[in-house]
Amino acid sequence: MVRQLVLVVSALLLCSLSLKGQNRPANPASLDELVLTVIAPDGESSVALREIFTKHRQVILNFVNTRCPYSRRQIEGIRKALNAQSDGKASEKVSAPVLIVFVDKSLAKIRQAIQVKRLPAQVVWDKGGKLSDRLKVKTTPTVAVVDRSGRQIAVYEGFFPPDSDEYGKFFARLLKAVKQGSPLPPRPIQLPSVASSSGGSSCTPAG
Repeated sequence: MVRQLVLVVSALLLCSLSLKGQNRPANPASLDELVLTVIAPDGESSVALREIFTKHRQVILNFVNTRCPYSRRQIEGIRKALNAQSDGKASEKVSAPVLIVFVDKSLAKIRQAIQVKRLPAQVVWDKGGKLSDRLKVKTTPTVAVVDRSGRQIAVYEGFFPPDSDEYGKFFARLLKAVKQGSPLPPRPIQLPSVASSSGGSSCTPAG
């Protein structure tokens, strides 16, 4: 009788452990298996996000669209922040990785956009929208700070504040915080003059 009771309890425990394993929610933001297309002047190549996260604790992903005017203004601010970083002293340079992630469906449009003005950051194409879908990116521009586990530390949607220069200052603060592991800056308060006639500063849908 005792032996039978032990067997029943053991079976129940095994069943419980099995059910826990099945019901454990998969991490929807796990990015290890995702591969992006790197766009360079001499052609395209592939890079797995896990390769980037082996070198960096956090990555800044900037989702943009060539058709979105707010994306273009935001990219100009980021360009200014990154150029100012590269022009500074070596001790002041920020090594935080920045990926400009285009969500367009057309590679030709992306190439045309980056040929007009080269970007001082790695440019990638989220072909098929797998990365933006995984992170639930709904508008462009959207900046997401993501750690190695795929957890989003912070998300900044839309273009702000009133011009590219001010956005560049905000992005410089973000770069510095990511590098130092300090608290990330809050989203600047958007002034009424920024909003378009439709009342927004981003483009929907993202792709």
